[in-house]
Amino acid sequence: MSTERPVLIQETKMANNVTFLVLPVFLSRPSPSVSVPSIRESLRVSCSAKGSPLPTVTWYKNDVNMSVINKVTADEFTSELVIGEFLPADQATYRCVARNVYNDTVETSTRICKSTLLTLLMKITARANSPRW
Repeated sequence: MSTERPVLIQETKMANNVTFLVLPVFLSRPSPSVSVPSIRESLRVSCSAKGSPLPTVTWYKNDVNMSVINKVTADEFTSELVIGEFLPADQATYRCVARNVYNDTVETSTRICKSTLLTLLMKITARANSPRW
């Protein structure tokens, strides 16, 4: 069931056109935390959004706009953050913001950091405890 609620933003009587605004909503978002196994590893993180009008998706690190790869279709805007060689300076919280022309926004964030021994042990334990079908 969709939680989107269209909002009437413009009605043109002469042409009988009605335009509805559908606020931006994420179709996919990154996990809250991403661990990179080692320094110099490559990393790709993406998020996508839809709405009407179609929002743009922008990535930020410390409020600085990041260079990304964008893919736009008629009803979805996908933005992929690519870190070619992960370095310690790349450890940060990255924000993904979807914004339409009316400045309506939704945002999500992910913490990207180098894996620690504790993180790896937690992943191994989670896998060992997960049901196998």
